[in-house]
Amino acid sequence: MAGGRTFVVLDVGGSTVTAARVRSCRIDGDPTTVSSRQDESVGEIVAHFVRLIADVVSADTTSVVIAIPDPFDFAAGVSLMEHKFAALRGVDLGAELRARTGLDAVFVHDAAAAAVGMWVEQGRPVGTFGAVTLGTGVGSALLVDGTPQPGFDQLWATEYLDGTFEDVVSTRGLRADHAARSSDDITVAEIAVRASHGDEAALAALHWYGHHLGLGMARYFHAAAPDVIAVAGGITGAWAQFVDPMSASYADRGGTARLVRSTVEHPALVGAAALAEARRA
Repeated sequence: MAGGRTFVVLDVGGSTVTAARVRSCRIDGDPTTVSSRQDESVGEIVAHFVRLIADVVSADTTSVVIAIPDPFDFAAGVSLMEHKFAALRGVDLGAELRARTGLDAVFVHDAAAAAVGMWVEQGRPVGTFGAVTLGTGVGSALLVDGTPQPGFDQLWATEYLDGTFEDVVSTRGLRADHAARSSDDITVAEIAVRASHGDEAALAALHWYGHHLGLGMARYFHAAAPDVIAVAGGITGAWAQFVDPMSASYADRGGTARLVRSTVEHPALVGAAALAEARRA
């Protein structure tokens, strides 16, 4: 996946959309992050995407690359989502964007794109590479020599405790655990700040979060036996507060991968461009 082309990449999430020009698998300029407007009409959502593309497009842009969550028909460019961007369900988004920008549109799975971006950051290692992205929810992917493998993007939905893994290891899960310990419902960023100052409830909540993250990763990636698992997301700013319980529970369940924190700021932007580059090769 050695890149040389220029792409406009949109990393589309439920809360935000980030747009950037990516040249030779390097972000060119400062990315722009704005509200996703996921609850608006088809016309408003498409127009919003077109404006973001227009702000960063250059004369040498080859394609627009959209990193977007499942469920989505990536080959056809058609959304199957009901819980996010509901108005886009069944819409040929690729055709809409081509008609308005004159550029080809390529769609990739956002978790796979983030994984490839982390893989690029780690020096494109040979072997099996797992990736977990932590945020509002949980994304996961598995690469072999940089190529995404099918069947490893459902960590979030696996059965765990009395619900799904994402019910526990997520923004809402961490906030709920902290609130139960302190009767204080605060943001994840505030929990991290309090933990850095030694607050017992915040430290305990992050310990709990790391413990379950390690257990979930060990179980989910067991059969694949990755050499490395990279973990990304804003919560990794509190890495020092949860890495030890995460590593301990991961090892206790037989996990053998080297666990690393990814510090690349926008892995999905870089990874989406690398995936598009590979398709063009």
